[in-house]
Amino acid sequence: MTHASTSTLYPLLGERLSLEIKPKERLALLHFNDPSARNAISAEAASALSELVTQCQSQSPSHPFAQLIHNGTLLVLILRSHVSGTFLAGGDLKAIANFTPEEGQKFTDDMRTFTQFLREGPLVSVAALTGVAAGGGSEIALACDLRVALEANLRIDLAQSRWGVPAGWGMMNDLRARGIYGSERRRGIAVASHESWNISHLSCFGLLDARFDDSPNPEFSFQTWLEDFIVRLADCPDSLRRALIIDRPKQSDSHLEDFDRALFGRFWLGEVHLQRVAAYIQKRLAKNRESTQS
Repeated sequence: MTHASTSTLYPLLGERLSLEIKPKERLALLHFNDPSARNAISAEAASALSELVTQCQSQSPSHPFAQLIHNGTLLVLILRSHVSGTFLAGGDLKAIANFTPEEGQKFTDDMRTFTQFLREGPLVSVAALTGVAAGGGSEIALACDLRVALEANLRIDLAQSRWGVPAGWGMMNDLRARGIYGSERRRGIAVASHESWNISHLSCFGLLDARFDDSPNPEFSFQTWLEDFIVRLADCPDSLRRALIIDRPKQSDSHLEDFDRALFGRFWLGEVHLQRVAAYIQKRLAKNRESTQS
């Protein structure tokens, strides 16, 4: 699938944080570009990200991003860094040093709202990893549904305890959900000793869904992979895609089997199922006729 690219850029915080929307490609890109702070998250950035999520949760959103989610146009959100050697850092330490307790709580709440959107929202979130994701940056990377490597010199630093705090934006649950290490104690040790994971570790843990670091043109390879992924994702009926990506993960382990049975019954021999089976049969018959005639 190749598109004549049409995109619109919406600044969220000047050039430091912006949202690019590509409706024809059915994707949006969140651009982080704050080289002076190594992409550390400021209170203003956290507030802008939280407000964007609030728009997406509104029944009558005014932001085009939220509107395109509501009408089913957008399927994927990509997180990109434009700072060499850095994906994302955590909170801006200079700002944090001067937070009041109320400001600190709002900052934390805003970032939890954003990371929850990445892991539970209507879009498939993809972290396009370059450089280092440290502290809160590691939490954002792990909150995404998918992670891809655009360069070999990657690192995820669980650096929170270096600053005297635990993970605060949901990372411990993400480690558990992804089966990283075998016990809560071992996960606690990882954070307490501020472990650092390079690209080999990430591959071993199953945290990389695709690698383009050894490609002659990583960016082109990534775009090709992304186009194919969106084509396959879009081919899934909307209601089925929502059930699998949004509704199913909310079920408790004890209810998953019942949910899966009910979900299968909902779509089995339904209108879409029968249409697609018929279309496949017609395609095979046409192909057989062509083979016979040749």
